[in-house]
Amino acid sequence: MYNYPPPPGYPPYGYPPQGPKKRLWWPWVLAVSVILVGVLVLVGANLYNRDNWQRAHRVPTLTYQVEGTATALSISYTVPDGSDGEDRNPTLPWSKDVTKFGRNVLIARVWATSFDSGATLTCRILSDGKKVTEQTSSGAVASVNCVADTGNKLQIEVPRTRR
Repeated sequence: MYNYPPPPGYPPYGYPPQGPKKRLWWPWVLAVSVILVGVLVLVGANLYNRDNWQRAHRVPTLTYQVEGTATALSISYTVPDGSDGEDRNPTLPWSKDVTKFGRNVLIARVWATSFDSGATLTCRILSDGKKVTEQTSSGAVASVNCVADTGNKLQIEVPRTRR
């Protein structure tokens, strides 16, 4: 018998015919997994940024409080535009709620001074109902000063230069 090669386009003798080419499934699984992970990362980052934005831009309510035994006194406090408000000879206990400070107002304060001898004064600042600071004073001219953060961040605008 002679050893002739097979005709063109046919496999060599003795080998079984090749079946249809198998499709690879793992690249599809990998691609879908990468897409799902990417979507989850984007959604998570968006939710995280939204929560941080809401926390950073939350407007706290500050409550100024003054109490004590004084009858002749003066109370000064920071108003939302950053200037000072004043109440003369109010009845104690005295309280005032302030919200929405201007964006450049970084601190809030309440300052009370008694003109009675031997009077006692206490000032307090609450932020959303939680005590931030408290001071007490007594004597011939009792004076208390409480200072708190308004929650605003210092914003410095840098002028842009032409290029």
